[in-house]
Amino acid sequence: MKKSFLLFAVLTFFAALGLHAQSAGNVTKMINTEKASWGQVSYFAAVAQGLVSEDASNESAFAVIQKAGIAGADKNALTAITFAELAHVCAQTWKVDNSLMYRLAPSPRYAFTMFRANGIISRNADPDSVPDGHEVLNIMNAAMEFAADGKGGN
Repeated sequence: MKKSFLLFAVLTFFAALGLHAQSAGNVTKMINTEKASWGQVSYFAAVAQGLVSEDASNESAFAVIQKAGIAGADKNALTAITFAELAHVCAQTWKVDNSLMYRLAPSPRYAFTMFRANGIISRNADPDSVPDGHEVLNIMNAAMEFAADGKGGN
């Protein structure tokens, strides 16, 4: 039962993002990751935005995300990403800004609060803890669906 749900989640993620050409290896690596990194999250965000091709490395995707101002200069592709930072990347990627505070001060803190209020991130998640790969894919998929449903704001 768990395997079929996981397979369904992966297939839904592929279909929803339109990343059919993307390497299944990257999704598999992400699912098996215990502590997600900025590079891994940047890869999925940059591919979803069409900023890099699906054969790009995590490092090159991270450089694009960092150049866009989403990742700070103190981060690198191997740095673990927190739930708050992940929420900020997702909010920027899918233009989710249905929170007044996030619109006024778009930061990881307010992105996390906005995502938690909208049910995208669990209420008991700690903004400073590091999500595993499965949680990252679930949050990215939920953020994308939220934005596609027209609930994301602009």
